[in-house]
Amino acid sequence: MGKLTELRNELMQDPLFKAGYEERGQLVRFGRMVRAARESQGLTQAGLAQRLSINQSEISRLEKGEGVNGPTFDRIVQFAHALGMKLVMGFANEATVSGSTNRPGEGVTVAERKGALVRFANVKGQRRGRIRSVADTAAADEFEPLWSAF
Repeated sequence: MGKLTELRNELMQDPLFKAGYEERGQLVRFGRMVRAARESQGLTQAGLAQRLSINQSEISRLEKGEGVNGPTFDRIVQFAHALGMKLVMGFANEATVSGSTNRPGEGVTVAERKGALVRFANVKGQRRGRIRSVADTAAADEFEPLWSAF
């Protein structure tokens, strides 16, 4: 094991360090998602920056997960729209996603993905022991979906 890995493992014993490290990891993962979306549209950083009327360096910082606090919600929605996409957000049980190193869809079966979507769409229905399809859940007045598109 390398010295940096040993140091990181030692520091991860401190709850404050661990929380900051995990938070930074979320920004890095988000940056990778933005880069993948941009590249899927065949855009350069400069091209996306032009669409958003911002500097290319801001795109670069976002894609690297740099910055003190990360992007605002409004900025994230602007990025999605500039890419011709919608931002989809939701909530999932932390136990379901913690420790996962997979990229979205990697190493997950179709059945697992469908099961996660039902859980994702309706936690309240599960608590009552009723699991419905996502479409049924969205149509039912008594349920509140835990995801939305912007």
